[in-house]
Amino acid sequence: ANFTKAFQDIRYELALVKGIAEQALANSTSSMDLAASNQQACIEAKLNLVELQKNVNIVEEELDSMQERSLRTTLKIKGITEANEKTWEDTKNTLCKYLSAATSEPEQYFQEHIERAHRGKADGSHSRPIFVKFDDWRSSEMAKKIIPRPGEQIFVAQLHSPKVTMRINAALAERRALK
Repeated sequence: ANFTKAFQDIRYELALVKGIAEQALANSTSSMDLAASNQQACIEAKLNLVELQKNVNIVEEELDSMQERSLRTTLKIKGITEANEKTWEDTKNTLCKYLSAATSEPEQYFQEHIERAHRGKADGSHSRPIFVKFDDWRSSEMAKKIIPRPGEQIFVAQLHSPKVTMRINAALAERRALK
């Protein structure tokens, strides 16, 4: 009888242990499932993030390309003496007179081909630079060829998008380092 009682006690304790083990296994499995589910969600989120970053890069490149194309008719001219310019139209007139004097084209030609011209902030030189937007690429190219006239300290530069400007500056720095 003692043997049977001991056997029943062991069986009972084994059943308790088995129940605890099954519960632990169930909890463990659900925790593992949850962990696996979380891990899968993290992987999917990382893949989505990579895809979004690719899309952002594509949009940034397209924006840079659009900026570069829109700036190809915009020039920065340094060294043209300031007249009594109060408005952008006054600056446009000053520039048209300068360009007309440098070519055989009448002032009216440049009036028709310049959309806008204005003075920028002083950069330490005697006169503020002029930023000019031509209505077409051909007119801006013509202006680049005739500025400066021989013997003048006038400089012209094409404006570029921020990324292209960074690339140009990096190339110039590398070129200087090689000298």
